Amino acid sequence: MELSRKALEEAGFDGMCCGAGDPCGCENSDLAPCGEGPTSECKPGYKHHLPVKGREQEWAIWSDKKPKTAKDFFEIEGFY
Repeated sequence: MELSRKALEEAGFDGMCCGAGDPCGCENSDLAPCGEGPTSECKPGYKHHLPVKGREQEWAIWSDKKPKTAKDFFEIEGFY
């Protein structure tokens, strides 16, 4: 796990995710807190904060750097 963390940080990634629309994502500081990963489905990703006033502390890891909209967040299954 430590090798993965170092490689992610050196490449400029913030964590890992399973892809767009998946609520699974973790930061470099806490990779696979569920104890089930990383798996072959995990991809390097970038942390984005929810762009909604009062909810900026909420975040998700995405595989691309493109800034996310509130709509992007609310399309994730289980994200409210």
